[in-house]
Amino acid sequence: GQWDVAPRGHPNDGRVEVTQVDRHMGVRQRLTARSRLSTGSHLPYPLIQTRSLKNFVCESDDHAQHALWLDGQYMGRVTNLSCEVCSDEAFLWM
Repeated sequence: GQWDVAPRGHPNDGRVEVTQVDRHMGVRQRLTARSRLSTGSHLPYPLIQTRSLKNFVCESDDHAQHALWLDGQYMGRVTNLSCEVCSDEAFLWM
């Protein structure tokens, strides 16, 4: 949508941009970061972590559920997640 959650991300690069918000981030801090999402200026921020990875595994130690958004679409809540991303180029060899 209108948010630039991963300003350094690039489509079809075979990587997933993972953005994690610390659960201790207060409501006021979240609203401030949210107001900056359209320009990507919410980063860097000490309680927001971003990574660019070829694969990603997240397992919740305390079985807490986390909101999952993929390409701007809310997918639901999850306790564990594993994903691997392939660029379009990878499919040329199949």
